[in-house]
Amino acid sequence: MAVLVLTQRFDATADVVIDELNRRGVPLVRADLGDLTVSAELDGPRWTGVLAAEHHAVKLDDITGIYYRRPTNPTAPDGVSREVAEWIEAEQRWGLRGLLAALTRETWVNWPPAIHAAEHKPYQLAQAADVGLSVPETLITNDPDTAAEFARRAKPVLYKAFRGNPVEIDGEPRLVYATEVTAEQCRAESVRVAPVMLQHRIDKAFDARVTRVDDHVFAVIPRTESGAAPLDWRIDHAANTWHPVEVPADVRAGLLRLLDRLDLRFAACDFSVDHAGRWRFLEANPAGQWAWNHLLRDQITAALANALTQETTP
Repeated sequence: MAVLVLTQRFDATADVVIDELNRRGVPLVRADLGDLTVSAELDGPRWTGVLAAEHHAVKLDDITGIYYRRPTNPTAPDGVSREVAEWIEAEQRWGLRGLLAALTRETWVNWPPAIHAAEHKPYQLAQAADVGLSVPETLITNDPDTAAEFARRAKPVLYKAFRGNPVEIDGEPRLVYATEVTAEQCRAESVRVAPVMLQHRIDKAFDARVTRVDDHVFAVIPRTESGAAPLDWRIDHAANTWHPVEVPADVRAGLLRLLDRLDLRFAACDFSVDHAGRWRFLEANPAGQWAWNHLLRDQITAALANALTQETTP
């Protein structure tokens, strides 16, 4: 038995799982993609060999679980031309990622090609609606007139980024949070630069972060001192206290159908719940956060360790 944890060098969420695996005495390698040393030989339909990083190594045959968190792409060494660097980095990606993707699919949490597909929000929103989850009215457009018309019809309306990556503004990395916009703002010519996603703003009673690990579903909701549901709870994470909540059976069943269709054994999913108790699906994050301080954190940690070792909690 051995576990491979693939993530960037500083990842407190991965560290929580690694601490649990160490407590259980499970051999593991934690590495970013560019830190791996690989030696693999094709033996019939499978690859055999060794993956190593720093002072740890695992045999491919011994790997029971691969936790694919948030690794970064390998980079070329300094001193080579841009063209050569691009070629080297492509070889690194296609060679290393190709070898990893060829390992037994059932060992992955989650399989990288499934993550890549599921991270496309237009795709996951359509699939969510198809399995019966309630999804807010949503428009994707790069036409200002269409955007303005939707904003008038579906108001209040939020602008949402397609990716959660930070953008550098005035030399500082900043996250783009959900932002309420008007029809006049949507008519701006800047809308033509790239497609925007507009979504009806739910009159919500609360938000919920729902985490799936195989057959387990864990849900917590943020509360603030004022009791009001913030526009985007990530804006002031420290202001929230988190409380467990029961997910309605039909929502749970729909979410599991969706994530099975997306081939995601793990996902951190966001819902808004209106004052009538209707749960609205917003997004599924294949490598989303869950390890801040809340009452269900240890249960999620144990469930992930179980998934990676194919064992139950000792």
